[in-house]
Amino acid sequence: ENGKPVHPHHHPTSSPPPYKLPNYCLRPIPVDGAKQIYGGHCMHHRSVGELPKACHVAVTHHGKKVQGYLPHCMENHGWYR
Repeated sequence: ENGKPVHPHHHPTSSPPPYKLPNYCLRPIPVDGAKQIYGGHCMHHRSVGELPKACHVAVTHHGKKVQGYLPHCMENHGWYR
């Protein structure tokens, strides 16, 4: 009616599109039952999407403060491996 094409099967969604998790950001740091985390510094420089705050962790590993994101949590927020 207003000059725009109508897509009867298109359902707009509020969820973000899925993003691929970069394997090269994985760090062998065990946190909350996970054997690895996605390194925070790497993810911030590589990220194409908003990083979910719920997945963020900050731990001390070998005397250093490390920040990152839990893999299973990232997957639950629409990211994929």
